[in-house]
Amino acid sequence: MADTVRNNMVVTRKPHTCWGCLGVFPAGSSLMACTAADGGRIATTYWCAVCDEIWQEDQNGPDDGVMEGEIKNRDEKHWQEVSKNISERACHGKESATPD
Repeated sequence: MADTVRNNMVVTRKPHTCWGCLGVFPAGSSLMACTAADGGRIATTYWCAVCDEIWQEDQNGPDDGVMEGEIKNRDEKHWQEVSKNISERACHGKESATPD
């Protein structure tokens, strides 16, 4: 199991793919960057606001990690609902970072 080293919001300097939905975000996007260490290897994954919110909701679920694209693929209807809610909040100036 991986140990989280750092988990923070960043403004990207280059395009990144969200680990949870595989959405592609251009440079200048606000994404959560999660850096983890596992077996002597360190890796950083990037998470859009939608996937990060769903992951936070699911913290009581299994603790075996998330496969690439799993957040959206597991329940696309719920993912779309959360995306819509975040977009509506963004219209009111409260959030950003939903995939194109």
